Amino acid sequence: MSIGTVASVCLARRIGMVAVGRTLADDILVQGTNVFAGGFFSTAGGVFVNFVAKWNGSTWSSLGAGVGPAGSIVQALAWMNNKLYVTGRFSTAGGVLANSIAAWDGTNWMALGSGIADESIARATSMTVLGSDLYVGGTIGFAGTRSSWRIARWNESVDFNPALQFSPFTYSGGQFQFGVSANAVEEFAIERSSNLSNWTEIARSTTSTNVTDAAAIPAQFYRARQTR
Repeated sequence: MSIGTVASVCLARRIGMVAVGRTLADDILVQGTNVFAGGFFSTAGGVFVNFVAKWNGSTWSSLGAGVGPAGSIVQALAWMNNKLYVTGRFSTAGGVLANSIAAWDGTNWMALGSGIADESIARATSMTVLGSDLYVGGTIGFAGTRSSWRIARWNESVDFNPALQFSPFTYSGGQFQFGVSANAVEEFAIERSSNLSNWTEIARSTTSTNVTDAAAIPAQFYRARQTR
């Protein structure tokens, strides 16, 4: 079955990365009767699409103005909440400032908060959906306003902010002191372990809280776990 061409690349089924000359199709996503393709190409079936396009079974079409600027690349696609999510290396989507990640709702492009960034050039290469969360992986140093090393989670309710996050630990008078901030979490438990296998609950809270706990030798580990 022929489904047209993305520049000089013929797409019928994705097995790894398809490349002819300098044109690349990095990812393909099937949603209903539509096929979405993203990569390093400017046209699809003779239509200018700017690195992401849709095939409806008979013709290729653009998704608004696509992503930019020239030389950008879309490396991963995902579908969640009736939106197409694209990530890769770009700074705009449909003329909207969007740092390496954006969503298309069928009519308009939208940024995901302040996007993702790295010390040099952010380049996300993979995405997957779990429930109402979108997980992004790649050359990532920051997601939104948070440090996020190589992986980030997006949720429409909480942006890129993690549900639970530790503040820096301090040590004084034989005790560890730290805080846990909660974002859109009803309740969470703070637990301690000396071996990463057996965990003991030391606190439970419904709001951001500070914790003081006696230090242990040789090691002490902490985690925050959402309970409801």
